[in-house]
Amino acid sequence: MTKVPSILQLCILPVLVGVGLSILFGRVSSKVKGRWFDKLIQLFCILAISAPVFYIGMALQYNLCYVAGLCSFVGNYVLPHSILLIVIPALIIWQTHPYFINRTHKKSVISNTLITGISLGFVLFVYTLLDITFGLNGFGDLLVNSINFGSYTGVLFVLIIIFFIVTLFSNLLFSGSRYIQSEYFKRKTEFIDEVNTEKESDEITISTKIKTYLLNRLKSPYFYIGAVLVSIIIVIAISPNLLTPYSLQEAVGIYPGSWDPPSPDHPLGQGVFGRDILALIAWGIQDLILFGIGAVLIGLIGGVILGVILGYIVGKFNRWGYNAVIGSMILFYILPIFVYVIVSMTIFGSSSLITMLTIGVLLIPSFARGFLPGVSRKSNIERGVKSLISQIPLNFAIFAMIYTAIGFLGFSGLPYQLGNIISQARSQILIAPWGFSWAGAMISIIILSFLLFHIGLKDYKPKLRK
Repeated sequence: MTKVPSILQLCILPVLVGVGLSILFGRVSSKVKGRWFDKLIQLFCILAISAPVFYIGMALQYNLCYVAGLCSFVGNYVLPHSILLIVIPALIIWQTHPYFINRTHKKSVISNTLITGISLGFVLFVYTLLDITFGLNGFGDLLVNSINFGSYTGVLFVLIIIFFIVTLFSNLLFSGSRYIQSEYFKRKTEFIDEVNTEKESDEITISTKIKTYLLNRLKSPYFYIGAVLVSIIIVIAISPNLLTPYSLQEAVGIYPGSWDPPSPDHPLGQGVFGRDILALIAWGIQDLILFGIGAVLIGLIGGVILGVILGYIVGKFNRWGYNAVIGSMILFYILPIFVYVIVSMTIFGSSSLITMLTIGVLLIPSFARGFLPGVSRKSNIERGVKSLISQIPLNFAIFAMIYTAIGFLGFSGLPYQLGNIISQARSQILIAPWGFSWAGAMISIIILSFLLFHIGLKDYKPKLRK
């Protein structure tokens, strides 16, 4: 396990920066909730996490190392470390932002452990992809290879140990910060929160009807942009031949001209076996949307059922019930989601169907967490429904991140899977940059579109000016 320190070497500074910025931005946003600064923070986060890190890494390798010839100057760790300094803080801010701005949130060691586990999973996910992309031969490479060859018990044990160590330190910091606060400040804050919550519930009894909520979303520019982009992507998924004259069978055929540059017949160039890149991308979009819808439906239906059950428990036992429910969800995040997916594929087979089913099951807690606050309060079911609506595009974006990353890591046999297209082009990065660039750009656009749509659907209420 000599490769474990590579995680600390690359991730410790980005994590510290991310935690510091999340606290700073969270405190400021709590005072301007729903205003332009709050939206700007969200926009920064989604722009930073939309582009797959393996695509960004390959693009930097090509442009800085090959075109500009700066590889000997920047070294092996400067590029991945620079990417992590942007992506990891954005991920941490994105995960913790609602936690800080929601003053009525039931903050406890258990809820802090859940958020820490989710954030840690994303950090390990990003680190592993960069480890593979830049050939650092660190712990990420060891993790993927060990799972691929079926000898992953020791590596998974190390991941569990990392989870407990990180959450221990996180909870120590959390408990210390809670202790430092004066009793007067806490009583004042809790009293204000209760008054505001009660007043807010009285005011929104009628105005938060689902129809009104959807009409109010039309005021958000993020909603318009996200809705238009998502609609275009879905239309392409329904009819890939709008982009390419090739059928699916023709798109995966074998032709002359492997890795030839763009031409009138092949506007985005050719890939492995002379396949048209545009055709592969068009059918790859359909593949991603089709299995993404399946995974989100599994997560949505399972999340509603689980949310109703857990909501009853919370309503019955109040705070003890809430802590028990949140504590049970932590089990889903002891290991990163992509690790669960890869292990599942090695056991049950590396097919898109298995990937869809596994990710769908792992999305259930995410939907349940969003639905829980509504069903745990008898008169606030509308809040749960609105949360579910906004969670759908968010979880679709999460599916797209994981699904394409699985293809990049070599666990997909579909030649038109968008991540697999980039994986096949890795060996030709210097002579055929079009082999990975267009597919990477399309993945980025898809993820960004659904995240914009998610922000547009979120039911933030700006503070009224006095």
